[in-house]
Amino acid sequence: MVRPTRFGFNPETAASNAFQQNAIADDVVSEFDHLVKALDCAGIEPLVFDQAPDCPSPDAVFPNNWVSFHEDGAVLYPILSPLRRTERNLDILQALGKQVLCDLSHFEQDNRYLEGTGSLVLDRKERFCFACVSDRTDRMLAFQWCQRMDYRLIDFDTIGPGNVPVYHTNVVGTIGEGVVVVCQDVIQDQSLLEVFTSLDDYEVVVISPLQMTGFCGNILQLQGTKGKVIAMSELARQTFTNDQIRVLEKHGTIVAVPIPSIERVGGGSVRCMLAEVF
Repeated sequence: MVRPTRFGFNPETAASNAFQQNAIADDVVSEFDHLVKALDCAGIEPLVFDQAPDCPSPDAVFPNNWVSFHEDGAVLYPILSPLRRTERNLDILQALGKQVLCDLSHFEQDNRYLEGTGSLVLDRKERFCFACVSDRTDRMLAFQWCQRMDYRLIDFDTIGPGNVPVYHTNVVGTIGEGVVVVCQDVIQDQSLLEVFTSLDDYEVVVISPLQMTGFCGNILQLQGTKGKVIAMSELARQTFTNDQIRVLEKHGTIVAVPIPSIERVGGGSVRCMLAEVF
């Protein structure tokens, strides 16, 4: 996790992110620290880094877009916003003892982007990679990533708020051990739900487009010292139905923290704030 010391509205990302609002961000560091504390109390032991002094990005709180971690190293990604490209910090990789396994950032020169586990929702057990195509998720780059990392690509188109493609796949849904959350109604390929339901040993929670705008898809199952945790914002917690919460609770203790400024101004939620380390 990266503490948001320069957080604010990023006009470079607003055109493709319908969730962003150009508003004043209040108490952002406090929101961040409350999430860190809640995860720590739940046994997750978050690793917190400060935003680098030479990084002017207002979105550094969302590190999962520039890096993903794997057992054998880290992957670096091409980012649409030039401001956000300054977030890539190899000192973090060194501190975590991770070597660069694959660096795709040079595709920025070709105006082709793939923004980490924002663009790629991974089923690390079955090795499926789900990707909704958008300005920030290049279909062919996703395919190349899957070839390199030995995943099977399931790519699809979406129509989200404002009748534009949903900017990141991890807003549409998430995959954890034993549970899938997905907003089927925004996916143009209506047969995709059959892919999720065909996966063995998974319960599927289908959320509505309204629930998606409440960041119900932007959640993450984590493994901690006290067992599994499902991290989400308080907005997402309140937007799920009681029946949906009961299903999720079978797959982890829910940790929900209010982060209204980060969600409103940054256009991302808890899952975007977490670059999970393997």
